[in-house]
Amino acid sequence: MIKKKMELSCHDMGMKTCNFVAKGKTKHKVEEEMIKHAAKVHPEVMEGKSDAEMKKMLHEMDKMVHAA
Repeated sequence: MIKKKMELSCHDMGMKTCNFVAKGKTKHKVEEEMIKHAAKVHPEVMEGKSDAEMKKMLHEMDKMVHAA
């Protein structure tokens, strides 16, 4: 069975001025890459997020990750 690569872009997440695309073999890997990117490049988005807000963001990301 061939596993398709998954991806999620900053555009998908509402950051229309950023062209970053996180890619991976699993949703989890894509989400990890997106969180690392957001923390480094968009710290204002990540600052002060509560556990509940992070959980909601991860849930939204999970719904938006798609085949590359």
